[in-house]
Amino acid sequence: MENLKDLKMIQIIKCPGRLEDSYLDSGFILDKDIEIKEMVNPKVLIANTSLDQDKIKVFGAKISVNTVEDLAQMEQIEHEKMKAKIENICSRTFDCFINRQLIYDYPMQLLKLKNVQPIEHADFDGVERLSTVLGGKIISTFDKIEEEQENDLVLGTCDKIYNVHIGNKRMIKFDGVKKGASTIVLFGSSKEMLDEAERSIHDALCVLLKIKEGDSKKNIVYGGGSSEMAIGVGLAKYALEIPGVESEAILAVADAYQEIPMVLAENGGYNGTEIRASLRNKHNKGEFTYGVDVQKGEIACMKTKNVIDSYRIKKRVIKASSEVAQMIVKCDGVVKCKPRERTRH
Repeated sequence: MENLKDLKMIQIIKCPGRLEDSYLDSGFILDKDIEIKEMVNPKVLIANTSLDQDKIKVFGAKISVNTVEDLAQMEQIEHEKMKAKIENICSRTFDCFINRQLIYDYPMQLLKLKNVQPIEHADFDGVERLSTVLGGKIISTFDKIEEEQENDLVLGTCDKIYNVHIGNKRMIKFDGVKKGASTIVLFGSSKEMLDEAERSIHDALCVLLKIKEGDSKKNIVYGGGSSEMAIGVGLAKYALEIPGVESEAILAVADAYQEIPMVLAENGGYNGTEIRASLRNKHNKGEFTYGVDVQKGEIACMKTKNVIDSYRIKKRVIKASSEVAQMIVKCDGVVKCKPRERTRH
């Protein structure tokens, strides 16, 4: 996670279970129920090629034969073509073959005779991520690969490939990948909960990625509503210096920002009004790092708790909310139109 530069390096696996059992695992886990032998320091070839011509598709093609022997001969020709393709693929030295598409029984048997472990139907997202984390290249043709490019551009590698069991499912783990990929294993009681947890984690990872860009110390602000309370207290002090009606508008905006820590506390099931008053008192004393601790229902130093937000995202949210408020203020009135009554025929 410290070397996070691309979200493709983080795989999210969803399994039935309890959400609190979710965990972060090092390495890349592929959600494929395929039994494989353990491989140490393997060379991996990642491909997107058709290996499903196991036999003649009689229902998908028009052929004209006179005898069953002619049909068997045509099927033998298909086998010879597939065998030649497998020979071409295996002309390079590798231990594991990962294909995006299906691998039928005959090419599967040929690959195993070559001491190559096949992994089929890894889907497009799977091979794209594997190509990134293993350092290999997805290839579709096998005739134009130069020998000197083999190790640098085509074949990927890792420390170990083996089966793991997560819940009641068998999966494939690529351990010790050079680019530091990791896998988040999510457990949930329903598909909706798992999807929502995945979206939340993806949003959090995007925030972390933005924070890591450039100087991280300048890209963060303290969370827990401390930033909003600091803005609210600052605007309230500024309103005292403004004469006339304009100060009322500034005070209204200040009060709106101070509502956010109260809402955070209320969402946690605590007394929002009391927490907001205590937090405002701290900020008036210049202790701007204090925010809402939703785990204990009290105010605490967000710097000590390591609760941070992205400065860029916070700035964008504040700017967008201000623009929306200005648009609403510019409205002279609202015209309400009663919906047309529908009669039942």
